[in-house]
Amino acid sequence: MAKILMINMPLHGHVNPTIALTKTLVERDHEVTYLINDEFGKKIAPLGASIITYESTIGTKVKFSDLFATMSNIYYKALEIAGDFDCIIYEMGFFYGAKLGEELGIKTVCLNTTFVLNESVGDDYLHGNRFLRNIRNSKAFRKALSNLLVKDKSLRRTDLIYEVLDHKPDLNIVYTSREFQLHNEQFDEKQFVFIGPSVGGRQQESDIPFDQMNGKIVYISLGTISTNALNFFKTCIDAFADTDVSVIMSIGKQINAEDLGTIPDNFYVYPFVNQVAVLEQSDLFITHCGMNSANEAMYYGVPIIGIPQRADQPLVANRMNELGLGEVINKKEVTEFNLRKMATKVLNDSFYQANMTKIRQEIQSAGGSGKAADEIEQYISDRCQYPTKLAS
Repeated sequence: MAKILMINMPLHGHVNPTIALTKTLVERDHEVTYLINDEFGKKIAPLGASIITYESTIGTKVKFSDLFATMSNIYYKALEIAGDFDCIIYEMGFFYGAKLGEELGIKTVCLNTTFVLNESVGDDYLHGNRFLRNIRNSKAFRKALSNLLVKDKSLRRTDLIYEVLDHKPDLNIVYTSREFQLHNEQFDEKQFVFIGPSVGGRQQESDIPFDQMNGKIVYISLGTISTNALNFFKTCIDAFADTDVSVIMSIGKQINAEDLGTIPDNFYVYPFVNQVAVLEQSDLFITHCGMNSANEAMYYGVPIIGIPQRADQPLVANRMNELGLGEVINKKEVTEFNLRKMATKVLNDSFYQANMTKIRQEIQSAGGSGKAADEIEQYISDRCQYPTKLAS
């Protein structure tokens, strides 16, 4: 039995993929402590992990200042409690994970819930943005960026670009397939283990009346952050009202169903839904293409229309398009006409479903949380001395 500290940022897209792994490690009799804020701690505690909390100011609208203030709180709390753990497992959104392990002389494992990042993937993120590319390639600019974003005087000396792109531990768990990973040939198979998406550990029951629905089922969601999109949801209603499909639409907390006006009989509108339960029944997923949503679509073999909103979503959407798993519409170009036209194309062309079936087989055979736990146990059991703690 090992003593394991798991560390995460308080965001749904970062926490949800770790639930099944946490549950698996607990069931294998490891002593798991999860460092998280109070809100998410209540979600993790029933899995059997001990919870230690930190203060977070991250709200519905995520700000850089809140992100880095919270990371600072996590870092110092972990320094305080982590000394006698055998391993630290951190989600990639906590940029200081590898640095923390070196400071404490403890092995670390990084959980990558989106594409693994390196220089090539970083180039893809910064495509067309010469200013940001100059920052990445200039030591002076990198230092200035760190000083701008990180208010903590001790952590401000950290090179953020290095921590994000290059500072990787000896074991990295990746929550997708090697096929889907950008520039996958650049990632050594011993250091980077691709386990597919995490869909286990969450309740999949749903009270949505699937038995009352007619025709094919279209599921629409922009995730948990980019939901202040009243015009988008109204456009979806206009596109599919009185058609021969049934539409399940998750609109989040930032708008109310009453704001949508009259809701057609073939629409089922909810603030949130159990996404994996819905995808099990769906024929088309209209999505922002967050990595979790993309992975779950692939796991259940549901073709997509990607309408990326922010962050890594354009890269995820474009990768799905490259692999023939769906189509992409620019968020500024969504209209009633092109949304309905694209949906008709994806629903009726077997090309998309055939490609989804192929990658679904790869995704479902990747090993999931069981394989991740196997790799982590082997890594911990290797008693080679960790490199000496860095000098302060």
